Amino acid sequence: MSNIRRATYLGRTLLSTWHFIQSLWSWQDKWLSAISFFLFVMACLLAELWMVFPLLILLLLFGYMVVYVRGHHLWQIDSRRKSRHRDEDDEEEESSMEVTYPHTTPLQAPLTCGVDHVHTQEGEEGSELEDEGDPTAEDQSKAGISQTFKQLQRVLLLLQTLLGQLADLGERVHNFCHWRVPWLCWLAITVLTVAMVIVYFIPLRYIILAWGVNKFTKRLRNPHYIDNQELLDFISRAPTYKQLHQWNEALMQIKSKMLKAQISSSGNEGLVST
Repeated sequence: MSNIRRATYLGRTLLSTWHFIQSLWSWQDKWLSAISFFLFVMACLLAELWMVFPLLILLLLFGYMVVYVRGHHLWQIDSRRKSRHRDEDDEEEESSMEVTYPHTTPLQAPLTCGVDHVHTQEGEEGSELEDEGDPTAEDQSKAGISQTFKQLQRVLLLLQTLLGQLADLGERVHNFCHWRVPWLCWLAITVLTVAMVIVYFIPLRYIILAWGVNKFTKRLRNPHYIDNQELLDFISRAPTYKQLHQWNEALMQIKSKMLKAQISSSGNEGLVST
């Protein structure tokens, strides 16, 4: 359920962004829509490809200024997300305390229970109609029902995994834009600056040619090369909300231990001086 909740939160964020864009098109705020329309026309007339990179750099710097002005710790998360992750941890603990079923996951356990309940009902009905019905047909119906529930379990597990991956991606992008990992953002700014210089001085056709030649000849140059997604690998280094919550708890524990050590050391010094 935590993955569904996280994916729902991400969907609401994207939906609110889409509603904001639609409000610009519908001229609900005339001044904001007029400014947006003017910027759109100027961008279409004057913008070039290399200008995308300084725009991204400015967005990252704006996120840094927001974090700096608010005075939040770079790993700090707000109270709403803390409470939400605390509730998720409580739910996980409650689910772990429930009765476990052999060779099943927590998601599969309730479904397995439902299958057993259906099997018991079918067994009772079969025992009552044993003289009238065919036992082979009953076995086939039971096997069909169990197979259907197994397929449903696989679909639910796959859906839960996909929702979790989508929620992780959205949370990592959000934390990256909010400078939760500063060195990663500075690395992105450096890469964007180099890309801006390359795109400004080298024509786009040669850049596409170099990219295509590299892709086609990569396996020829190294037959054992394992292809990967550089952008996804880069984003995966940013933390999720759950990881931030765990880091904050670990940081608070370290601070409390250091404070206790300082208090004990100061108390020992006072005893020695007396």
